[in-house]
Amino acid sequence: MAGFVDEAIALVTRTEEDVRGLIEDATRSRSYGDLAQLARIAESLSELGEGIGNGAAREAGAKSALRADSMVARVTPGTRRAVDASKERSRRGKNKGQAYPSFVRENDVLVKIGFSRKSGATYEHRAPKRAVDAVVKRVTAVSQASRGPFSAEALSDLHNHQDEQKLPGYQLYLCLAWLKSAGLIKQHGRKGYSIADAENFEEHVEEAWSSLDTDN
Repeated sequence: MAGFVDEAIALVTRTEEDVRGLIEDATRSRSYGDLAQLARIAESLSELGEGIGNGAAREAGAKSALRADSMVARVTPGTRRAVDASKERSRRGKNKGQAYPSFVRENDVLVKIGFSRKSGATYEHRAPKRAVDAVVKRVTAVSQASRGPFSAEALSDLHNHQDEQKLPGYQLYLCLAWLKSAGLIKQHGRKGYSIADAENFEEHVEEAWSSLDTDN
């Protein structure tokens, strides 16, 4: 059942990314009348994904013994500090104009921190470093084989190199969002993505990973 929830999160996230691509297309074509409505749609999708993700995290947290590597907020000192820091960011974020989503690193886990205007609080989605590595390797391979931008669908059916389990779709989109925010890949509207500096891509990814703020 958890697999279906993962796919639901991935579907919502993919749709949100498509809408953001439409926003970029509308901006380039100066269709300003559509921008506000598109932004509202993207925000609604973001909050829907956040709600599904938090619900899945609560359920998986109760069954963590059955899924050792589930990306849920486990009750550990590091997690408590991360949650406390997240709540503090929620209280301070608006006053300081903090941009969301933001990304931090908790040990070997990439954490995406978003802000829900509806609930007025932050939320978190997580992906292990091995998921980041798998996405980076596939992005490199697909980019080399493609003559133009590549779609997120071209990166699907990824597997973790460590346990060969299929990578949940929402982790793929989390990794893509981080790579984009770090300036390592560029999104070209609905056409897809391209690598900013293909020759030094993997090296720059490791540098960006090392420079992430830590919550541990």
